[in-house]
Amino acid sequence: MKQTLVNVAENLWKSQESGRYYAILKINGRQIKKSLKTAEAKVAKRKLRDLEKQYQEQSGIASDEPAPRSFRELVEKHQRIALPVRPLKPKALLDYITRHKALLKHSGFASQPLSKIGMIDCQQWFAKRRHIISAQRMNNEVCALRDLFEWARDCGWMMHDPSAKLPRMKLPRPNPDPPTEDEFRRLVITLRSHRDRDAADLVELMAYSGLRLSEACGLKWRDVDFDKGVFYVAGKGRDASERDTVPLFSAMRELLLGIRQARQSRKITNIKPEDTIMRVDGCKDALKTACKEAKLRRSFTHHDMRRYFTTRCMEQNVPIRTLAGWLRHRDGGALLLRTYAAHQDKASMEQAAKINLAVKIEADNVVPMRAPKANG
Repeated sequence: MKQTLVNVAENLWKSQESGRYYAILKINGRQIKKSLKTAEAKVAKRKLRDLEKQYQEQSGIASDEPAPRSFRELVEKHQRIALPVRPLKPKALLDYITRHKALLKHSGFASQPLSKIGMIDCQQWFAKRRHIISAQRMNNEVCALRDLFEWARDCGWMMHDPSAKLPRMKLPRPNPDPPTEDEFRRLVITLRSHRDRDAADLVELMAYSGLRLSEACGLKWRDVDFDKGVFYVAGKGRDASERDTVPLFSAMRELLLGIRQARQSRKITNIKPEDTIMRVDGCKDALKTACKEAKLRRSFTHHDMRRYFTTRCMEQNVPIRTLAGWLRHRDGGALLLRTYAAHQDKASMEQAAKINLAVKIEADNVVPMRAPKANG
């Protein structure tokens, strides 16, 4: 039915036929018409104010920024305007850019205008892409896509998020498979036989401390207090001033003292408190070569050394909450229980076999039953 609208106030219109009120707004050059679903003037004015406030909040971030003409332009604007104001570390920023590149390459949205990208387009991309990459990478790309569309909505360039209905893929249960004690020994021997002292030192440091790769490579001499028997580490994603105190484990202590003594014996000067202990940022290639030469069952990674530390501590009955503190987990051990569930099940069965709950009962008033007579 054709309606005749009469302007009764700024942005407020009334239908002569139905008596209902409508809001007609102009947002970033686009005219938007929306029914207020009421015939009461006071209610209509209140709803109009709420609607104007909503659109003002959405379009307030980049009010003077021209709308992107395509998805590719949206990505470029997001990287130029939104990402620099976020407190992102270089690696996190690189992760954003990598996911954006993957979206531009595989989504098919690159040249499409934002208004042409619909829910079905997103679902078709998701259905195809999920069979190509891992669940974790799929979730990361979906998260990046939603972040882009949400920012576009805040800027007033989109009315809705077409990716809102995309599901989150369930991640497979982690199954850590660190090296055994014998495999770790063979790995270190192989690294040192190649005279790859720096790689062997890094591998042993991670295995004896539970440090992540970035933490181990960033550990400085001043972070280790040999007198108090502790070392200090900021942890992943935390400010350098927010440091945790971790016990200086005996194997780690011997390793660090050995490193310092070896460098002093080789007359390496400039061993200063602010110097990093490790002289490499990683040893991926050396690890791979050593695993192959030592004929280990698989090629182990840097993070497997952290898992080795965790598994060895569990085998020696370190309480989960204590171990979580050493690893700088903030959940009190929930992640460890989920990740090492299989190990916990095995340990549970071993402990159950040691428990004896039987109670021997000896009573004076119990008369033993006579054995039945055999039928002759």
